[in-house]
This record gives sequence, C-alpha cells and structure tokens, in this order.
Amino acid sequence: MENCPDNFAHKYYLLTAEMAIIDDAPIDTVDVLFRKALESIGSNDFIQFRALCNELYGKFWLAKGNNTIAALYTREAHYLYQQWGATGKVAQLVKQYPDYLKVSQEYRGLTGISSYTTQSSIDMVSIIKATQAISSEIKTDKLLTTFTKTIIENAGAQKGFLLLKNEHDNKLYIEAKKTEDNDQPQVMQSIPYTQSSELCPEIIQYVARTKKTIVANNACSEGSWRENPYIAENKVKSVLCMPVIYQTRFVGIVYLENNLSDNVFTLERLEILKILSTQAAISIENAMLYENMEERIRERTAQLDKANEKLRELSYHDPLTGLYNRRYTFQFISKRVESFIKNKRRLLDNNERRDFSAADNVIGIFLIDIDHFKDVNDTYGHAAGDATLVLISNLIKQMIRSDDYLVRWGGEEFLIILFDTKREYLDVFSKEVLVKVRETPFKVSDSITIHKTCSLGCVDMPVDSANPDLLNMEQMINLSDYALYYAKKHGRNCGAHFKLKENVKLDEYIIKDLMDIRTSKKVIEEYFNIDIMI
Repeated sequence: MENCPDNFAHKYYLLTAEMAIIDDAPIDTVDVLFRKALESIGSNDFIQFRALCNELYGKFWLAKGNNTIAALYTREAHYLYQQWGATGKVAQLVKQYPDYLKVSQEYRGLTGISSYTTQSSIDMVSIIKATQAISSEIKTDKLLTTFTKTIIENAGAQKGFLLLKNEHDNKLYIEAKKTEDNDQPQVMQSIPYTQSSELCPEIIQYVARTKKTIVANNACSEGSWRENPYIAENKVKSVLCMPVIYQTRFVGIVYLENNLSDNVFTLERLEILKILSTQAAISIENAMLYENMEERIRERTAQLDKANEKLRELSYHDPLTGLYNRRYTFQFISKRVESFIKNKRRLLDNNERRDFSAADNVIGIFLIDIDHFKDVNDTYGHAAGDATLVLISNLIKQMIRSDDYLVRWGGEEFLIILFDTKREYLDVFSKEVLVKVRETPFKVSDSITIHKTCSLGCVDMPVDSANPDLLNMEQMINLSDYALYYAKKHGRNCGAHFKLKENVKLDEYIIKDLMDIRTSKKVIEEYFNIDIMI
C-alpha cells in the first residue's frame, strides 16, 4: 500500500474493517475504517470496489441494528452495481433487501424517477451525522430541538414544525417549531395546531387523514392549494407536509415552508427528510419511554419516601394517643435539652453577663400516672381504658405550650417537659394538672362517664444551678420517677416535687448513689426537700 496507495489503500482499509468486525472492535473503529476505504477511492475509479464497500458497510450497520444507515449504503451499493452492469448482483440485492430497494408508492406522482435517491447525489456524511445526532438524544426537549434544526437545515425551509399526536386525546399538537424570528426552536409547548396562524391547518388535516405526503412547489400560484385562505394570504410558495410513521403507527407530522423560492423541496430532500423523520420517530419513542420510566421512578421514589416518612413518624409516635414516644424523646428532645444546658453553662461562665433571667430559667420534667387505671379496664373494658388515656392526653396537651412536649411514656404514664420556664411555675403547673384531671368528667362511651385522678412527680433541670450539666435528661427523668413514687406513697391524687436543699452541692459520687435504687432513698431524703402538692 505504501508503494501505490491509489491502487491498494481502499482494499487495505476494507480488509482491515472486516477483520475489525471479526475481532468485535468498537463501532467507531470499524466506522473509521470503512470511511477511509470509501475516501481512498476516486469518484470515478474502481466502481466495483465502491459498490462492494457500500454493500459491506450496509451489512455492518444492519448487524448493529441501525436500519436507517444500513438502507442508505445498501441503496448506494445497488446504484453502483447498476452503473457497473452487474445485473446479477443487482437482482441479488433486490431479493435480499426488498424493503430497502423497493420503489415507494409514497412519492409517485411527485416526480418521474425512482423514489429512492442514490447517495451519489446526497451528502452521506451530513445525513449520517444528522441521524446520529438525533439518535443520541434521550431527553425529549433536546431531541425535538435537534430534529427541528436538522430538518430545516437539510430541507432548505424558512420555518418548520413538528406536530405529535397526543396518546390521550389523539389530537395533534405543535411540539416544536423554528421560524426565522427565533434562533432556537421552541419546544414542548403542546399548542393545538388549529390555534396557530403560522401554518396551513387544511394541509395538516389532509396529511393526518390520508397519511400521504404533500409537496406544493408553488402553492400560491398553481395547484389545488392556491385558493386556500392561509396559502393565498401568506403567499406561500414551497410547502412540504409529511407524516411521521413508526412501525406502521402514525406518530405525527413534519410541516415545512419556504416563501422565498418555489420548487425548494426536491425529491432528494424528500428522501433525506424521510430518513431523518424515521430516525426521529424511533428516537421520540425511545425518549418518551425513557421519560416515562424516569417519571415512574420519581413517582415510586416519592411514594417510597412518603412511606418511609410515615413509618418514621409512626416509629416516633404512640399509635393510640398520637403523642411522642420514648424513642422520639431520647433521639430528638434530648438534643434540645442538651442545647439548653450548654447555653446555661455558657451563661454561668460569662462573668460579664448583665441579664440573669435566662440563667434562672429551668426545664420542668414531670411524670404523671393515672391512679388505679387498671380498675377502668377491669370494670368497663379496654376500649373504655383506651378512651380514658386519649381524653386525658388531650386535656393535658391543651395545658402546655406549643414548644413543650407531652410524651406517652408507657401504660398509663405520661412525661411532660416544659422548656425554659421559671422554677416557681413548676408547682403552679403541677397543681393545675392535678385539679384539672380530678375535676374533669371523662365520657368514655355513650353511656359511661367516669372521674379519675392522677399522681405526679416533678423535678427541675438543672437540679443544681451551680453545676447544670451534672445530670443528663435520662437521669432527671429517673429522678422524676422517684418523685412520682413518693406521690403515690403519700396516697395518690397528689404531686411530689424534689428540690435540692439550700447550700447543698452535688458531686459525681452523690449522683452515683442517687441513681442506684439501693441507695437512692437515703440520698433523696438527705439532699432534697420533698414538697407535696394537692
């Protein structure tokens, strides 16, 4: 090949391309080799090798599933074999590829020559680039933009429209348009074509009904459309309107105009548009499938997120009363408590502070138990017991602020956490709860109304103002549980408030004994005042 490239280069590249196919080389590698084989043959030289190269190139694209490009090269091979006089080979190709080489009835009457145009008169490189550009888009908006720009460039139109059939109402909508006034096509607007003044609705209706292509070479001066109101008013010269078909299914319509020149939409351009439209129909179908799949994924993801959020909410709430539960308390409320205590420590460490009111505020922690609740279940049934819990929880919920917490702690116990409040208010609130529960009749069914009382244990956090982070939230809840025990021991229907005695300082050893059930009673009685509230 180096000594005489004009004679052997095309053979070398053709053989190398075939070897690359056998070796399962990448498509781009094989594509480049076939192109080099064709480019190395002069336009009038080695016609038989140009025919063979196009035939093999077509087989390659057919094997890769790209029928559009395969058809182009097969037709070129057919034409070249005819020119060479290889009638046997021509007949073989017609028999082997009848769909590629048949004379289309669609264009008869438009011209007196065969309806497929040879690649000798078509810019093959441009067509392949155009089809590859269209087929590479998977987003509908980008696909419509690429297709509209491509058909206008290849057809010589001043303006162009792509109408797509809506699967829901079977009506045609303008989904892409490009005019001289717009640099970029306008897409995805779904405009009913009957509402547009930029195209001829009667031509659209005819093509939609007959599925036949219309080409008018001088529409405003001759032919059956010259008296059409739109054609006459806009002095339309060249018009092309063709159906877009995918697997015998009507997908939409391509509508093109050129009002400067007549005879713009030649048979050669018709063939190009048909190839591009076929590829566009395939790509539109794929893009819609892709976007439908994406939409389904988004919907499923949203449903899953919603379900997970619901499960998360359920995991943090008591199913009977709808109140927060222990899990929520230790996962979220504890963080707010920690933040409050850290801020309190910061205020205490700031010797230059002027506002002591924030440092004096506390968190009130209460444990409430419904007295003799088992009697309700035993006497009236569990439904009445459940109703009692719901009614009492609703009653207490109305007594706290929106940023405070009421928690179903377990069984007939409730935890209340009042944030950033005065110490003296804790006794006031405790008494209000005791009185409210005691005096409220609870109608647990149409025929049953009961009265209940409750017992309450209360502590303020921090229990030691000088050492705010000595006890954590869990330890303080345990301390309020001890206070609740003292209230029950005092006869129920009352509250017990543990208050650290004056001039008492707690340390880690005292806290350790306080949290030990074996020594807690002694520590409480030694270091705390126990106020009983009725």
